[in-house]
Parts: sequence; C-alpha cells; structure tokens
Amino acid sequence: MRLPPDVVDELAALAARLEADYEDRFGALGGGFDCWRNSTKFGIESLFPSKGRGSGPKWSTAERFGKWSWWPLRRWKPEGTIADLEKKLRADIDAFLADGKPPGVFGKPR
Repeated sequence: MRLPPDVVDELAALAARLEADYEDRFGALGGGFDCWRNSTKFGIESLFPSKGRGSGPKWSTAERFGKWSWWPLRRWKPEGTIADLEKKLRADIDAFLADGKPPGVFGKPR
C-alpha cells in the first residue's frame, strides 16, 4: 500500500522548505539536517560530531500525519493537514534552535 501521490508531493515540498529554511542554522551549530518519512510519520534528524570515539549526539523530532485502517480494507487516512504537520515541526525545531547550542551527550541542549 502506498500514500496518495498528492500527499507524497506535499511531503517532498515540505522537506524542501524545511531544508531550505533550517539547514544553514543547524550547520552553524555543527550538525547536519535530514528529513525522513514513512507512511504515517515525518521527522527531522540532526547528527552532531563526536568529541571522542563513536557517533556524536543527535537531535530529532517526529510528528504523525496519517494512519492505516485495517478493517475491512487497509486504507490510509490523514491525521490533520500537511500545514498542521509543518507548524508542529517548525515549533519543535525553533524551540531547539532558540537555545543556540548543540545537544549534549544524551541529545539534550548543553
């Protein structure tokens, strides 16, 4: 089962907008900026460099935008609009960036 094509296009446009608006700001803190999605959630991840061995700290957020019904037929149903999804993600991102510091070892701002 796949998402409706218009939803796929809207999510791709959302990812492009978020990357254009936030990639440089995460880069200024030393982190990357990646968007991901599956059929029910859309998320943002930012990995930061390690100060020692292994991978460094990570900051992430994700929001649900749809769900699958199982009976009698498996169908995808939206949970709100893509605009609502974008508003929630931007609020999470802006709250993290307002601190102006990369995350510490456990993903919390220092």
